[in-house]
Amino acid sequence: MVSESKLQRINERGWRVGLANLLRKENGEWWGTRAWLVQAVIWLAICNGLLAMILWVAPAQSRQAAEAGRAAEELTGQQAAVDGLEVFLMISAMATAVGIAIIMQDSIMDEKKSGTLAWVLSKPVARPAVIIAKLVANSIGALAIMILLQGAVAFAQLRLAGSDVAPGPFLLALGILGLHLLFYLTLTLMLGVLFDNRGPVIAIPLLLVFGYQILLGIAPGLHQITPYGLVVQAGPDNPALVLLIARGDPVPSLLPIIATIVWIAVFVGVALWRFAREEF
Repeated sequence: MVSESKLQRINERGWRVGLANLLRKENGEWWGTRAWLVQAVIWLAICNGLLAMILWVAPAQSRQAAEAGRAAEELTGQQAAVDGLEVFLMISAMATAVGIAIIMQDSIMDEKKSGTLAWVLSKPVARPAVIIAKLVANSIGALAIMILLQGAVAFAQLRLAGSDVAPGPFLLALGILGLHLLFYLTLTLMLGVLFDNRGPVIAIPLLLVFGYQILLGIAPGLHQITPYGLVVQAGPDNPALVLLIARGDPVPSLLPIIATIVWIAVFVGVALWRFAREEF
């Protein structure tokens, strides 16, 4: 009887050898402690804290200024909701990209330096299972806390403030934010496999996040073949794709979405290929 045995045989073969145990370990780092609660509070403050300021604090101050007879244009609740939607999407895109790069920079690096990876690989564990476990567990944790939770709270705030944003388009917009996050998650994971120094692992993603104006100025075509097209405004008459989707407006091109998915697949493929040849 399985229930009478202290050890249970796990029938995993090929690239799945050790995957179940590795997933339990990686998921435990997100959900087995209070880390998930700390992360939730941090991201609520970053993403929804600023949205709350726009939706509730700014209109109240505007009304007080108008009542006091000072020269100020009154900010209505509807106007605040429109502005708040755009700010939430843009801040969420930038902040979560930076956040996941910081979280993922040590995912491989620390275990390399401490010898943990060498010890793990001395057990019956397939090398692809190590990368897949980190990819799956971190993706689930990040998407749940940094995208879905923040989106649910933001949607509630926007509707309470009088916004007419629809659930369907808003959920699709959250999907775009999730795709944008996965780009930087897989990029940082790949860099952690390729490099033994923490410098490039964190510097390259941050350069892409904050250097978009320079990069697009040099090569405007990057807007269509990188995640920039998802969250960066291409011009006064060309808002970010995520904002168009959230509003339910027509989308001029799906190429940035397709390109981002391709980039994610490339990053995962390179990480798997290089890790299979890594010496520990």
